[in-house]
Amino acid sequence: MALRPRWRKMLRDIWHSKARTALVVMSITLGVVGVGMLGQTQVVLFSGMADSLTRANRAAATLITDPFDGSMVDTVRRQPGVEVVEGRTLLDVRLAPDLGEREPTSEQWRSMQILALDDFDGMRMDKLVPAQGAWPPAEGDIVVEQTALDYAGLTVGDNVWIELPDGHKERLAITGAVRDAGRIPASLSGVVVGYVRSETLETLEVPKLYNMLAFQPEGSLTDADNIQRVAGIIRDEFSDHSVAVHATLMPEPGKHWAYDIVDSMNYILQSLGLLVLVLGSSLIVNTMLATLSGQLRQIGVMQVIGATPGDLLRMYIGSVLVYSVLALAIGIPLGQIGSEAITVHSIDIMNFDSSSYGASSSVLMVQAVVGLIIPLLAALPPLLHGARITASEAIAGESQAPSRSFIDILLERIARLPRPLLLSLRNTFRKKARLFLTLVTLSVGGAIVISVISVYESMQLSLANSLRYVNYDVRVALTEPQPKAELERLAAGVDGVVRAETWGQRVANRVRPEGGESRDLTLQGIPVGSDFIRPTLEKGRWLEPGDRNALVVNTDLLRFEKDLDIGSEVRLKIGGEESVWTVVGLARRLVGEVTIYVPEAALAEVTGAGPNALLLNVATDDHDRMAQARIAAELQSRLKDGGYQPASSVLTEELREVQQNKFNVVLAFLAVLAVLLTLVAALGLMGTLSLSVLERTREIGVMRTIGAGDRAIFGIVIGEALFIGFLSWLIGSLLALPISKQLSDGIGQSIFFAPLDYRFSVVSVVLWLGGALLIAAAAGFMPAWNASRLAVRDVLAYE
Repeated sequence: MALRPRWRKMLRDIWHSKARTALVVMSITLGVVGVGMLGQTQVVLFSGMADSLTRANRAAATLITDPFDGSMVDTVRRQPGVEVVEGRTLLDVRLAPDLGEREPTSEQWRSMQILALDDFDGMRMDKLVPAQGAWPPAEGDIVVEQTALDYAGLTVGDNVWIELPDGHKERLAITGAVRDAGRIPASLSGVVVGYVRSETLETLEVPKLYNMLAFQPEGSLTDADNIQRVAGIIRDEFSDHSVAVHATLMPEPGKHWAYDIVDSMNYILQSLGLLVLVLGSSLIVNTMLATLSGQLRQIGVMQVIGATPGDLLRMYIGSVLVYSVLALAIGIPLGQIGSEAITVHSIDIMNFDSSSYGASSSVLMVQAVVGLIIPLLAALPPLLHGARITASEAIAGESQAPSRSFIDILLERIARLPRPLLLSLRNTFRKKARLFLTLVTLSVGGAIVISVISVYESMQLSLANSLRYVNYDVRVALTEPQPKAELERLAAGVDGVVRAETWGQRVANRVRPEGGESRDLTLQGIPVGSDFIRPTLEKGRWLEPGDRNALVVNTDLLRFEKDLDIGSEVRLKIGGEESVWTVVGLARRLVGEVTIYVPEAALAEVTGAGPNALLLNVATDDHDRMAQARIAAELQSRLKDGGYQPASSVLTEELREVQQNKFNVVLAFLAVLAVLLTLVAALGLMGTLSLSVLERTREIGVMRTIGAGDRAIFGIVIGEALFIGFLSWLIGSLLALPISKQLSDGIGQSIFFAPLDYRFSVVSVVLWLGGALLIAAAAGFMPAWNASRLAVRDVLAYE
């Protein structure tokens, strides 16, 4: 069946105007790709987090205790409200690669936790998924959490040294790797996790006793109050059997550990993705305006021979739909590929395999709407305007008389500029609506690029300030409180230690006014006036001499205790005894654990600890990781020789690495959006210049007849591009100030419950000037090249 003439014309226009078709299709494609990539990524990440927790059947809470045997597990299992319970053994050790004849250096040792389990196949909670190698581990072997391999520079089949707190070392073989859905990866926690059979404890010369109890309550696993209530019953039962409970670890019920980070970033990414879509639509408006402008006479002829406004409207809407279908055919697969490129790393960050998730039907539907409806809505205003042009106006070549603005008059009065530059400036402002849309696209794209760099610098500043929060380099935690003076004396004898200071530490639970208890809270008792801590206060004040039961809490705690504020009275249960404390300050810290700071003397008075401490902090004369690792090793050795048992050590440089890895996850998402916006901006400028060249084809021919050469024509178009690039840089730099501040505050509040320390990146403004001009030159190259290659005969015959 033969096509009607107007449809043949539509298809011929699309085919013969390949450059214009490509620009429009690419602009729509970018929107489809952006929506598909972000939407599919969102579906995969949220589905993966939920499914991985369901498959793992994560424990509702875990108690860390003194050693106990299987009879205690049976006793707890009989308690009311307890559904599932398992005893496990947790060892805090150090790990280093087996180098054969050579001894591992101090910086090669890594913090490690080993979980010893009775029956891997019979696990009912925190189920592990084999990733590679042998499963389950044989007696005397160890399997490690999958993400720890890269972090520690290990592979399956390596031998490693395990050093226990008492200094005993044992060589084990890594025979496999597993995924642990509830475990924060080593790159974000700084701790390598391994798993062994309970029989391997004998190889490590550790008694075959439990010191960890995981449980799930009867009823809902998302009821935090019920979990806390059952945890309290179990703690009381341990206390009745004279078994001390040191900590109760309770993840937020029903939430993957990365949920809040992904959720907050999802909101930001959706907003920026919408921006990509809106800016991409501006190119569609520009293109349709230019198409109608270039075909005014054809529109007039079609009206003379009987075409109605409805016929014209349907024809051009058909063109838009063809563009949209082409864009969908390209954009949907590219969006899926982009999502896979992002989510393939989820296995390294979130411990689940994203490859099993196919394309989401809901995302495909949104892409279809984005690819079909939004371009049509964007094109409709210029199409309606074009369809209403009368035949006489169309044949005359203008729908309305041209107007002269202030800018036109100003440019006419400029006489001293070189003529090619003057032509570039006049051409820039010839189509002001098109210039406006192009500048919006380029300026917003540039503002986002500058803002992403500013957010990066704000993160680095916040990280540096957070690490200055603690004015020490190495912290060693002991298994039991020890005399402060003796610990500080031993530390002073270690080469490289400048100063040493000891702090108290206890675990407490908030007793809520309505009843029930909070999750475990870490209290650190510090000497008032200590310069080993330099807090960043968000509200209130720091601890002062004369304070008794005063608290300064980290803003991270507000995630769980939302009602706390300056002046709040808090009832804490410490070691079974209750006492009332007052919040005097809220401090922000981006690294380390959620901590409450109290006066050392007040904590000692409440707990009866006397002049003893659990934490030993030292400042060193050299602050790099190698020096910190060496001093930490010597410090632990000196403590062991003195009869004191270290439990673990923390290096501030390790904290920096861990937090930097967290920041990098956020920055990676922002960078993807910045690249998309930059591509949209470049396409917008290329489209503007290409359309400008097409519209001025006759003008270019006239210039050629009076002697303008290829270089002059090329320079005029490139000059126009560079001027637009410069204007967009100027506007984008100004827009970046509020946008970067908003992004910085939003990321800080969503992840750390406090704004980041804001720093506007002046360097990025300078860099973006070069970037904007480079993009402008690149976008203008093809239009300029095409203009310079036009022959006089062709351009004078152009219709």
